[in-house]
Amino acid sequence: MRFIHTGDWHIGKTVAPQRYGADFARKRRRELLETAESIVRFANENQVDLLLCAGDLFHSSYVHIDELKSLNTILSQLKKAKFVVTPGNHDPLIWDSNYERIQWCDQVLVAPAGRSTFSFPELDCTIHTYGWSEAELPKPILEDWQPKKQSRYDILLLHGDVLTSPTRYLPLSPAWLRSLDMDYIALGHIHQPVVLEERIRYCGSPEPLNIGETGEHGFWLCDLTTEGFRAGKIEIAQRRCIKKQMEISPQDAFWQLRSAIRAMAEQEGISNLYDIELRGQHGAEHPLDVEGLRQELLSDGVLCQLKDATLPDYDLQRLCAENENNLLGGFIRSFGDSEDKKRSEIEQLALKMGIEVLLQEKRKQQ
Repeated sequence: MRFIHTGDWHIGKTVAPQRYGADFARKRRRELLETAESIVRFANENQVDLLLCAGDLFHSSYVHIDELKSLNTILSQLKKAKFVVTPGNHDPLIWDSNYERIQWCDQVLVAPAGRSTFSFPELDCTIHTYGWSEAELPKPILEDWQPKKQSRYDILLLHGDVLTSPTRYLPLSPAWLRSLDMDYIALGHIHQPVVLEERIRYCGSPEPLNIGETGEHGFWLCDLTTEGFRAGKIEIAQRRCIKKQMEISPQDAFWQLRSAIRAMAEQEGISNLYDIELRGQHGAEHPLDVEGLRQELLSDGVLCQLKDATLPDYDLQRLCAENENNLLGGFIRSFGDSEDKKRSEIEQLALKMGIEVLLQEKRKQQ
């Protein structure tokens, strides 16, 4: 039997239009549906029997009705596979659930609230599920559940948190999962793929859902046979999230930094999302306009978030002379000679961070 283990599609999620522009916000929302279509196409081309979605198919109850209809059309294109989904914390079965807003095609099977099973006699397979009916489940309410094996192949499809403690999102213990007589445990909730054991896995989300979600995004293609189990990671995301560090100096002009980041993005892929940490030093009299830089890069087509980890390049001799009789001057003198090259990197960092704090206090008093 061949199945796809996926989850956390978060249909309807978008980026903040006020931060990244309305055009990209609309485009990114549409891309989530396009990726869903790519998964269905892959299932059709690779003789997949079941498409298992481990929760958070939707981001919230505020999904446009047109998006629901579009997703239904996409899933109706499955030629062989059934789409089995269990609700998670973002799309629980509550009164305004997206699962109740339209009539889903025959290919879609939505798990009810609580514990349930789906039987597929033609595959000699049973899917065991737990469907959420509220947005938070802080207690380990499944620890007494030992689903009974009913077929040659039994799979547990579940949305919960093994990796965080404490958690408000259905705590799951590794020991409990290992104790279950299941042929595979398909988990959702964590947006990166995680292999807890060979047959206990998180699928991750098929698309990165914020700029911080680096690494591969896709789904597991799994085969269960009488000879054993095999799984392969299929990367399918349209965009990647990439972390970068960039060193700058006080001599770097705004346009130089903008050009350097743009060139890096063009080399790595302009469609990707970038999480960039700026390091080094900037001119003490001219602090970095990080938000202005981000907006300029956005106009260049570079989508990024910028973290300013730079330190100002102070004129220590001048500062010490101007503050000879106060705490700031004494603090600078405590580090000895004003030549930076005689200090360790940690001492330089401590000095400049201390100066920044004392200057802020001095400004408050003025």
